[in-house]
Amino acid sequence: LVKHANPCGVGTATTIEEAFRTALASDPVSAFGGILALNRPVEPALVEAIGSLFLEVIVAPQISPAARTMLAAKKNLRVLEVAKETHASPLADWSVHAISGGYLVQTRDRTTTPPTEWEQATGDPLPPDAMADAVLAWEVVRHVKSNAIVLVKNGATIGIGAGQMSRVDAVRIAIQK
Repeated sequence: LVKHANPCGVGTATTIEEAFRTALASDPVSAFGGILALNRPVEPALVEAIGSLFLEVIVAPQISPAARTMLAAKKNLRVLEVAKETHASPLADWSVHAISGGYLVQTRDRTTTPPTEWEQATGDPLPPDAMADAVLAWEVVRHVKSNAIVLVKNGATIGIGAGQMSRVDAVRIAIQK
C-alpha cells in the first residue's frame, strides 16, 4: 500500500489476500485513498478482502475478468494491469526527477547485498524468521522517503516513519503506527 509516494503498509504471505490484510493492518488510516500495488494476479477473493476500503489505484500483473467486473463497481478507482518489463529500456537504470531549471538524473538504488554477507554489529545471530523480517525491512526502507524507519514483524510492516527532518521523530511515528 502506497500513499504520497511512500509505502504505508507491506505484507508477505502465502496468499495475496493475507498479504493485503497484513499490509493494511500496518496503517489502515493512511491506506485510505492510496495505491495498492501487487506482484500477483487479482482474483475475486482479493476484491472481497479489500471490501469497502477506498483506493485510488490498483496495480497488478494480471486482473481476472471476474475481479475486473467486481472492481468496476467501485467509484473513482483506476485499475492498471502492468506486465513485467520484458525489454531493456535505456532509462531502466536511471532515476529522473524534474527540478527548477532542469533534471536530477541519478542511477537507481539496486544494491543487493545478500543477507549472508550482512554484518551484525551486536548480539546473537538472528533466528531465521527475524532474518526474513530484516530482509523485508531492508527492501521496504529503500522506498521510504527521507529519514526512513521501517519496523517489520512476521512478514509485514508494523510501522513506517517517513519524511521527517529528525530520525528520532521518524522512529516515534513508526512506533506510534
